[in-house]
Amino acid sequence: MLKQLKIKFVAVIMSVFTVLFAAIFGFVMHLTKQNIERDSIEMMRTVAFRPPDSDPMHSKPDKPPNSIRLPVFTITISKHGTLVASGSDFFDLTDQAALQTLVDIAEQSKEPSGIIAEYDLRFLKNEFRNMKSIVFADISSEKAMLRGLIRNFILIGLIGYAVFFGNVAKEFFIFD
Repeated sequence: MLKQLKIKFVAVIMSVFTVLFAAIFGFVMHLTKQNIERDSIEMMRTVAFRPPDSDPMHSKPDKPPNSIRLPVFTITISKHGTLVASGSDFFDLTDQAALQTLVDIAEQSKEPSGIIAEYDLRFLKNEFRNMKSIVFADISSEKAMLRGLIRNFILIGLIGYAVFFGNVAKEFFIFD
């Protein structure tokens, strides 16, 4: 009878520990994801709200400011529908069909920003006078960071769970 009560008590303690760990994990993941997204969008805004060249058709591709840490590129759409891409060397900006596909996907969204999951890109739309531009940022590093965080949380959680369970079990069952 006393042994069953001890087992139930250990089960309750482990359940509380599990719920507490899951809540902390979820909260940290949520905050981390929000911070990463906010920083990414702020970097994209830095690029988006620079004054565009008066004639993007004859301008040289420029590099984003040094404060930009993500691979970022901008597609400027003239009033005649011509696309001009500039930005990072990380991307192939010469494939007009691929650029048009990205613009079409971004334009379908009613939101000013969003994610194109199949390309691992976040976009931010901007309009300036007669021209529209869309800034795209690679989010594969963000996803890798979040996957690494999940992996580390699981590893730490399993180790913590084993140590906690070992201590609780030892405390309750050593004196049988």
